[in-house]
Amino acid sequence: LREAATDPEGRFTAVAGTRGFCVLDADRDRWRMFGDVSQERSLDVTALMWCRDAVLLITRTWPRPDVAPLHEVLLIQHDALDLNSALARFTLPPARPLCWHVRGDMLLLLDDACVLSRYAFAWPAPDAAGKPPPAPSTTWLAALFGSGGARPSHWVRVTDPQAPVQCFQVSALRVTCPTFATACSIVPASRDPHH
Repeated sequence: LREAATDPEGRFTAVAGTRGFCVLDADRDRWRMFGDVSQERSLDVTALMWCRDAVLLITRTWPRPDVAPLHEVLLIQHDALDLNSALARFTLPPARPLCWHVRGDMLLLLDDACVLSRYAFAWPAPDAAGKPPPAPSTTWLAALFGSGGARPSHWVRVTDPQAPVQCFQVSALRVTCPTFATACSIVPASRDPHH
């Protein structure tokens, strides 16, 4: 077991091992797993947390053995473990993630280049029955940015425009504080055996 996180209501617990992850429904005492085992085995999870009722993962892959791994953010519905129906998916900048935190619809991430990045997730607005729209919609823009629906110009979309949940990089700030610089050079070695 590498990572574990419980949803805000305490009903679901997501766990990740050396490959893949699964979700426990505590009310039903039942595990949810991927239908496609090859998808699950392809995931090397380095971080796991909850964002609303979805599991947010930071994964890594090695395109070639002689290059640094790529890190990717995946947002997956807890009751539909399938990479093909990920709510959001994007690749992080080349530096390795060290620390992360989700609060509301925001992901805060510090990497080993001492860059502190903030990402905002924009969820589709539900219909009158409380269900999200079946296809990607721009109604989330109005809900997130006001009636005009225009996002601030400095926000950079990092997900595919057709993804059900859109994600924007809100800010990226290089941290120059010596304390953070020291943390960036020391912390990763203890968390990542492949460094």
